[in-house]
Amino acid sequence: MPPMQLHSNIPQPPARPQVRNEPDFNISRTDKIQELVDNGDTTHASRQSDRDVLKAQILELRREKKAAEDAALAKSGEIAIIRANQNKLEKMYESNMQAMKKLHVEEAARQKLEVERVLAEKQKITTEKGFLQNDLAEVNEQNRSLQRAVKAKPGTSKPAAGKDGGISVLPTTPKKNKSLSHGDGFEDDEIQIYSPSKVPIRPKNNTPKAGNKRKRKAVETSPLKPLQLGQAKEAPDLSHPPDKSPVQPANATASDSPATKTLSTTAFLPDRFEPDTALSTIFLDEMSILSAKSDVDNFPVALALIILSMWKQCVDEQFVPRVPIILQSRRALTEPIQSTADVNIIPRVRRQPQKFAAEVNTFDCLELLKSVSNDCLFREEDIIRFWKCMRFDFIAMILQVVQPIEELHVSLALLRTSVQKESFAMIVPLNDGKQEPSEMNLLDLLTRLLVEKPKPPNADEPYGVVEVAELRLNVLSLMEEMCENEHSSRMLASSQYAIGRLVWVMNDELDALYDYRYGHEYRADLVNQATRLLFRLKTAHPQLISMQEKLKIIPNSGGVHKHLIALTRLALSEGVFFEEEIEDDVVECAYEMLEDLSSPEEAEALREAFSTARSR
Repeated sequence: MPPMQLHSNIPQPPARPQVRNEPDFNISRTDKIQELVDNGDTTHASRQSDRDVLKAQILELRREKKAAEDAALAKSGEIAIIRANQNKLEKMYESNMQAMKKLHVEEAARQKLEVERVLAEKQKITTEKGFLQNDLAEVNEQNRSLQRAVKAKPGTSKPAAGKDGGISVLPTTPKKNKSLSHGDGFEDDEIQIYSPSKVPIRPKNNTPKAGNKRKRKAVETSPLKPLQLGQAKEAPDLSHPPDKSPVQPANATASDSPATKTLSTTAFLPDRFEPDTALSTIFLDEMSILSAKSDVDNFPVALALIILSMWKQCVDEQFVPRVPIILQSRRALTEPIQSTADVNIIPRVRRQPQKFAAEVNTFDCLELLKSVSNDCLFREEDIIRFWKCMRFDFIAMILQVVQPIEELHVSLALLRTSVQKESFAMIVPLNDGKQEPSEMNLLDLLTRLLVEKPKPPNADEPYGVVEVAELRLNVLSLMEEMCENEHSSRMLASSQYAIGRLVWVMNDELDALYDYRYGHEYRADLVNQATRLLFRLKTAHPQLISMQEKLKIIPNSGGVHKHLIALTRLALSEGVFFEEEIEDDVVECAYEMLEDLSSPEEAEALREAFSTARSR
């Protein structure tokens, strides 16, 4: 029997709830798990520390990378600046070389002209020497003739050689003159007695018949008083110098009047007009002949032709020193010419009808003024006197856009002669103090022709593109000529309108250039000349030119923008198709002005922007 069954009848105590005891292996697992957890925490902390170290290293590397990139960018910027400076120096060197070559060519041309001038002066002196030798030979011949004539007269004084090689007359008893019973038109002392053997044989048909008188008959149709017969010329008395010219004017009172005072101031013409004849005598003789003619339709024109003929003959006979006497009469025309041109010019400016447009040709008046000014260019005092006679209001009116375009061209040619050392256009008196303000006003009117179109008179058809472009090129040419003079160049740089209107022309003509319209070549010439002129003024007078102020005159406040766009277009010009007529030196000028205007980064951005726009 099993042991449990032996004690089955013994009473047992009440059963207690048994507490389950974990086996030993459960306790060891827990320890192991805790150990593992502790080990995991240690590993996680180690990993977190490693991660923090790596992050710090990454940040350090990023900082080093940023520093390296900044250093590389700075180096590239320095390299770009050095390269730009190097290019600028190379261009400056090339420009200086070109300027030196140009200066050398100009100096060679100047020396060539100087040599030609000296040769011409030598030729002139040689010619004058020939004339003097010819005159000397004629005087010697006259002396010999006089000696023969004196020797042929019985009872007259005998000639003897003087100290100066001339002829002196020995005093003898004078012979009583015999008076004739009738007048024959000759002086008694003109009749010379010759030996029968020395009387020249003449044809019978040349011998005057008896009874004929050598007296001039007065012209019955002449409105003037008949002229007095002058004395015939006789051999001069060489023992005494002549006190006055043997040939007197036909009308002595007219010769002494103020009107002929200029022409009678010992101005003698050569042998063609008789050496001892004064200009006043020839002029009055021609006047008497002119007044006797009944077929003269326009007496003033005929009178002017006489003066011009005398002028031409003076030059043809190599008697140039007396030409200024005649020119003085032309300078006196300045005032009446301006007053005559006012008849048409003033109504045009006032928008009034012209009453005498058919009778008065304003173009001829301006041409005559230009001719007179050109004649005065050879002497500084003459050209100064001419421009002192010119009125400011007259010059201001002839530069208005309401004047015909052909008259504007003549006015510009007239103004070319006014560029002087200390003045431009009219010369205002010193005590007036209005020279520079007057010049500034005229520069405003002159440069206005660059941006405004001339208006044909009488509402005619508008001028064409080429006609307007030629006028503007003429204006730019005058401005370039003014830049050769220090005073005029400074006035252009100081002008309130000149610089801005040059930029205006550059921008507008470039826009038209890319449209390739009629007159493309003329527009390219306008861009070239305007850019050169702007660069020249900015280089010569940088202290006088503030582009911000000068560009304010361009409408719509777009002056600075238009200036920048125009310079960028020209600086990046590649010379293909539309830009084919743009010249290389103009591109260089625009590039240098663009560098002065913007920073290297801005210039590079503009280059990329225009390159992108062109690639599209």
